[in-house]
Parts: sequence; C-alpha cells; structure tokens
Amino acid sequence: MFHYISLNMARLISALFLVWAMSFCGVASAEGVVAVVNDDIISDYDIYNRSKLVILTSKLSDDEETMASLRPQVLDALINDRIKMQVAKDNNISVSDGEINSVIKEIERRGGMGEGLFHTFLTMNHVEPTTIDVHVRADLMWQKLVAKRFKAEAKISSAELDDEIEKVKHSFNVDRVWLSGIFMAVKKSSDDKAVHDKAIKVYRELKDGADFGVLADNFSDSIIAGKGGDLGWINRGVLENDLDKAVFAMDVDAISEPLRGKDGYYIFKINDKRKAFDGVKNLYSVSRVIYGMADEDEVLSKIKSLSKESCDAFNEYAYSLKDESGEMVVSEIDDFPDEFVTKLNNMKQFDISSPFEFEDKMNIIMLCNIEKKYPLPDKEKILMRMAGMRLERIASRYLSELRRNAVIKFNPPK
Repeated sequence: MFHYISLNMARLISALFLVWAMSFCGVASAEGVVAVVNDDIISDYDIYNRSKLVILTSKLSDDEETMASLRPQVLDALINDRIKMQVAKDNNISVSDGEINSVIKEIERRGGMGEGLFHTFLTMNHVEPTTIDVHVRADLMWQKLVAKRFKAEAKISSAELDDEIEKVKHSFNVDRVWLSGIFMAVKKSSDDKAVHDKAIKVYRELKDGADFGVLADNFSDSIIAGKGGDLGWINRGVLENDLDKAVFAMDVDAISEPLRGKDGYYIFKINDKRKAFDGVKNLYSVSRVIYGMADEDEVLSKIKSLSKESCDAFNEYAYSLKDESGEMVVSEIDDFPDEFVTKLNNMKQFDISSPFEFEDKMNIIMLCNIEKKYPLPDKEKILMRMAGMRLERIASRYLSELRRNAVIKFNPPK
C-alpha cells in the first residue's frame, strides 16, 4: 500500500503546484464560527485562507465571485479534513513535522522556489502559512489510516489481475482518449441557465490558464472530482453519443467548451489520444523447410500430404531434414528478410507458401501463428494501480460513513 500513499502524495503535490504570478490584496474577515465538526471549529478565517490557497495554486481569478463559488467546496473539504484528523488520532495515527516539510519541499522544488520560501510566499499574499500544513497533515494522516485499516480488503487476486490485463489488451483494439472532466449537474430544468453560466465561467478560467485538476476538485459534481477530474483512458463509444463525437474530434491538450449531457454540463480536457492498435505489434511464428532443387518433387509431395490444421506435422517434417529447417525465432515482420515478408504479407494462419529461393537454397514456410504484442505496463504496476484504486473506493465509502455519523452543526450566515 505504500505505492498508494506515494500516488496520493503526487496528486497532493500536483494540486498545490504554484503559479508565481498570482497575488491579491485584502485581509481576512472576522473569525466567525461557520461550522462545528465533532467539537472542532471551522471559522470564516479558515475558509478564507483555504479559498485563497486554492486561488494562488490554480490561477483562478481573485474576485468576490470566485470566492463565493469556492466557499461550498472549501467548507466541504475542511469538514473532511477535520473528520480525517479526528479518526486518525483516535487510531493513534500521527504525522511528523518532517513528513509535512518533505511535501512542502517538493512543492517548492516543482515550483522553482528556494527551500523555505513557500510559507513566505503565502504570508506575502495574506494567507496564513499554516493553512497548507494543516491540509497536508490531514491528507497524510488519512492515507496512513486507510492503508493500515483496509490493506487486506484492497488485495487483488491473481484472477482479477489476469482479467484486468485482458481488459487493457482489449482497450488497444479501439480508438481511445485519456480524458479529464469537470461535470456540473443540472438537477432540475429551471437550473439549466445558472449551471451553464457557471460552466462558462469555469471554461474561461481554464482558457486563461487555471489548473484543470484544481478546478475539477473544487467545482466538479462528479464522484471522481477528488482525483483532479481524471477519467483515465476512455474507449470510443463509451460516452453519450454527442459527447463521444465531440471528444474524439478534439486534439491533445484541448479543452472543450461546456457540453450538454443528459444530466448536466461537461468540460473535457484531452490528455492523450491513441488510434486502434497504436503501439500494438504483430509477432510472427514461422516454420520453414529448406531443400535443394534436386529434392523439390519429393519435398512438395510430402508437404502436400501433411495436416494443415496446425504446425505440428510441418515442424516434425522440417526438423527431420536437419540443415536449418524448423521453427524460426518469433519476430516482427520487419525483422524477416524481404523474400519472407513478400510471402507472409499474403498469408494467414496455417497457410503454406509456394517455394521461393533464399541464400541459394529453396524455402517453403508455414505461418504458424500471429500473436499481438501489447505495450502493457509492468504487471506489478497494474497490480499496484488496481490496489490503489480499490483502496480509494474503500476510503471514499469510509469517509462518507464517518460524515453520516459525525455531529456537524452549521451556523447560518449573517
């Protein structure tokens, strides 16, 4: 499960990658209590600082409208952080200052900042510097708790791994895109214009350089919003028809305008594209018989009598001739000599070629098999990815359960 923890660490760091050009003026409002989560207070000041942190790290417009749009999502995230830390402490989970500093240093490194300047940067922009520390602490404590508590449940069986590998192989047989998405639900028809207007604002922020992942985390209604909107590789035909057509017409790195789906508006980003069978190679298994011209009648007569249902009989006869007859090394077609390629291009499995000359001897080949070689990730990487995804689903259900059982009191806005 350490792979899962490092994966989430990378997501955390990516979401907090800094954009130096952003700054703003203003000071925090009065530190009023907005919510109480199992006796832990969330104040207006907490929401203000976390919202400003989001703005600084995502290149969002720093205005009252953006702050108002962020407020529900930021409050929700702060509630989650409080619950995560509470349950982690109850389970004797702790995070050292050194672990938090390691994350901060990586943020600074990725942002091209000198060591120790991140907190200074926040202070210069009127953000309480401990805002990031609290968030990182909550995230790391939660990762440790989930890994410890649910490690056994996230175990992937050999059968599940084999099935996933077959699914990955099948995905190469169709056009596919690596997609990220922001989804904004339209719960009733009277909300359509308001949701569309909100989607247009988010789209404009993205075109102005805002971070897609951070906006997905803060504005998307999708269940994958906590993962930066990453939908993974999507095969042609999986999405709604109109969405499918729009997505597959887009170029890599393009961001769509808001697209109306059955349940709301989508904004998609194309991270990568692959055509069907792109990267897939054919490996040819070939057997051959080598002979001199004087023996041709005898060889042709024998081959004619052989079973054509497999390569077994052909191979047995080839090896009986000794010389260099027999199975050839399994290779891509371009690895064969030109004389062989000319024949193989017109053959299917268990076909036998007509005689042809190669290196002063006569040859007859049988195409035994064409095996597809897929550019698959390492098996261990697939296994760890599956375990990580399962652990995330378990963690999501667990957090939902904790929220249902938590005592959360809200103070009405003044």
